[in-house]
Amino acid sequence: MDYNDVSSRFDFMKSTTRFPISCIFLSQFDMKRGNVIVWSKLNENCNINLQGTEFKSLPSGVHEVSDDVINFILPKEETSSHDHYYGVAYYRQNGQEIVKKGKQVDRNEVKMYALGILIDPNLSLKCYPDDEIFSSRHHKYISCNEYVGDLKKLLSDWLQNEKYDDFSTFESFYNTNKKTIVKADDGSSGSKTIRSSELTDDIEDTPVPIANINNKLLMLEHLPFWIKKIGPLIFPLWKSCLLNEKILILNPLGGSFELCNSLVYCISLISLIHKKNMKAKDEYDDFISPLFTIGVNDIDFLNKVIKESGNSDYQMSSFVACTSDEVLAYRPELYDIMLKLPPNFMSNDNDTLPKLVRNDGEIIKATPHELEIYEKLMNIIMNEKISPSQRSKLEKLTEPVSWVQYLIDGFYLCTTAGYLKAAYRNKSTMSFTMFYENNDENETKLNVVLNLIKYFHFKTVMLLNQVQAMIESNECHNSSDVIHTSPVSLTEMDLDCFSEQDIDFVEKLISKRFKRNLVVNNGDYFRAAC
Repeated sequence: MDYNDVSSRFDFMKSTTRFPISCIFLSQFDMKRGNVIVWSKLNENCNINLQGTEFKSLPSGVHEVSDDVINFILPKEETSSHDHYYGVAYYRQNGQEIVKKGKQVDRNEVKMYALGILIDPNLSLKCYPDDEIFSSRHHKYISCNEYVGDLKKLLSDWLQNEKYDDFSTFESFYNTNKKTIVKADDGSSGSKTIRSSELTDDIEDTPVPIANINNKLLMLEHLPFWIKKIGPLIFPLWKSCLLNEKILILNPLGGSFELCNSLVYCISLISLIHKKNMKAKDEYDDFISPLFTIGVNDIDFLNKVIKESGNSDYQMSSFVACTSDEVLAYRPELYDIMLKLPPNFMSNDNDTLPKLVRNDGEIIKATPHELEIYEKLMNIIMNEKISPSQRSKLEKLTEPVSWVQYLIDGFYLCTTAGYLKAAYRNKSTMSFTMFYENNDENETKLNVVLNLIKYFHFKTVMLLNQVQAMIESNECHNSSDVIHTSPVSLTEMDLDCFSEQDIDFVEKLISKRFKRNLVVNNGDYFRAAC
């Protein structure tokens, strides 16, 4: 797996061809009628039911901000619930502008609109190849965001003109970028293939101004921000993805949906499993599906997802999504873990801490080992040192050191005056040395993002290969379905050998992915210490 050639890894960002638009719509929050779709245009060959889209594009709490970008999915009615359209909407209101002018807010003067588009991810575009960092699916998840700059300009200009019954600019933009169904090159019918050359020609001839803003990398650019904000809790989230669990992020009132959706996408991406680099082979998907923004109106859809996830041919057994509807927190059947973001959490000067909880209310914290590797990650990859005050804050997100580890560390400190450390502190299989060569104060944000993705992808491959090696070793000596191991094996997986959380994680991982049972001899800590 070669991550060193940054430019080649991100060749897809240079493409001028975008996924064609299947539908464009304008939704409004009306003071009397609530959320409504006031105008829409869709391809005559598309069977799209826009019911509920007015709530997806205008989610709860969005009225607290002047503008925002909202990603969402819309299930296809004609197919199973794992097949969706991917959408993005730009929201804007004038309430704050009225207040700034010193005027009393007249409800009739407040305008709240969202202009959105839908794309069909099943359309085939060769400019989105698989590579070592992304899969073609991960390109498609954010392909609609390439239109965000256009949506911002179109809606802002439309609101400024105050011609609220004139949708001609929206329609002209749609006609330029709409989906066109053509026959496949081999002459077969029914194939949804887009000739990118034709699309590009159409775009170049359009009189509608296309915003010259590159939105293809915006979601990934937020990864360092979220690594800093979430702290070592990024590791329990990563482990939850590997267990194919359902993850829900609770966005606080007034929180940015654009930032929250970037977290959804980043979690999905860092947990991507490249099976061609693995010895381990299992039946699970190599990714966790990002559903982006969901709400109360999606409860029936989520129940259908959960019901169908037991089918052997089902393709979405897990997901990660965000919501501002706190009522979903009281529906434990809809998720496995929830990340609760406190109010104003996304501002840079906010020091409040997030909370990670299971659907039964149990609080999840990072392990002491994860706090240590988080410090290394911040220092080596992000070139930021954790201050004593910051570490004290991060310790609140971390489990306390176990008595066994405390006694072993104390023994080494007393007998060697700190000269030697226990073996588990020196046995980390996941080395950070590969990142030293790029450790530069002037390093670009792209390289930082790339190295963060690189770290988690290597960590995933290493973990699953270690598990596979442990299973194969057990099969050589014992034909039983039960695998017996010592805590030292967790150290070789770059996990915390003293943490019940990590022991439980490995047991679930082996049970879910490899259909085997694991027994860890909790009393055999001496091998991990020596």
